[in-house]
Amino acid sequence: MTRGLLLDSHVLLWLASTPPILPARIVDQLRVRSRPLFVSVVGVAELCIKSALGKLALPIPSREDTAAAFEDLLVNLGIQPLPLTLSHAARLRDLPRHHGDPFDRLMIAQAMEEDLIFVTHDRAFAVYEGLPVLWV
Repeated sequence: MTRGLLLDSHVLLWLASTPPILPARIVDQLRVRSRPLFVSVVGVAELCIKSALGKLALPIPSREDTAAAFEDLLVNLGIQPLPLTLSHAARLRDLPRHHGDPFDRLMIAQAMEEDLIFVTHDRAFAVYEGLPVLWV
């Protein structure tokens, strides 16, 4: 099986937009059927917090059951949720503190612990040695 991809929060938003706001080369990479796609529950939490603060419109229908709406979105896009585990959290202990965004740091730890390629546009991730990145 091909190595899986962990999508950054903004990549999920861009993929969920109609049409997707992603370069064709990235969409082609995401469509490789043997390559599992993941979105961290940490990234979903980040999106929900930004939405609650009025800083972001979520790419889901407005309804009371936000979790079910996200589940539907992920199923429709062929993406699996990646829960936060104790091993992910423990990885933070040894992760260099190149920047302070806790959501980013948690997702970096998840990608490294699960041996996933991180898909992002955020150049702050370039300094993390050992983190494979697919740049958008």
